Amino acid sequence: MPIYAEACGHRFDKDSVSVVSCGGKESVDRLYRVFNELGISCFVVMDYDEGSAEAVSSSKQLLDWLQQPSGVPTGILLTDKVACFQKDWEQTCAAEIADYAALRQEARKFLGVKEENGKPLIARYIARVLVSRNPAVVPPIITAVLSTAIKCKHT
Repeated sequence: MPIYAEACGHRFDKDSVSVVSCGGKESVDRLYRVFNELGISCFVVMDYDEGSAEAVSSSKQLLDWLQQPSGVPTGILLTDKVACFQKDWEQTCAAEIADYAALRQEARKFLGVKEENGKPLIARYIARVLVSRNPAVVPPIITAVLSTAIKCKHT
C-alpha cells in the first residue's frame, strides 16, 4: 500500500498514516481496540478468503464486530472502515494488471521465493515494478482503497 500511495501522491509519513500488519484476522480486533482507545483512526484491509470455511467464519465475525456487511463481497467491500477483498488481494489485483502472472513469476525468481511463500514480498516487488513504469501504474481498486482509507476518521 505505501508504494502505491506514494505513486498516487499520498505521503503516509507526512499524513501520520501507518500500515500495521496484524498477522491475521484473529488479532485485528485487539489492535483495533488499542488504536481506538488512543484516538487513532483505523481502516482495515483484509481478505475474505472465500473458499476456506475457517477463514470465511473469521471474516464474518470480524466484519460483524466492525459493524460492516458480513456476507461474501462481490469483488470488494469498500466502506469508510474497511476494504475486504472477496477471495484475496492478489486475485483482485491480478484481474486489473494485464501482466500480473509474468510479474509474479519474475518476482519469485528474483526473490528466490517458493510457490507457497512470500506473498508480501511478491506484492511489494510487483508494486515497485508497476509504479516505476512511465506513467506509473496503480490498479484502480488500489486507488479506490487508498482514497477511502486516507479519509478515515476516528469514531
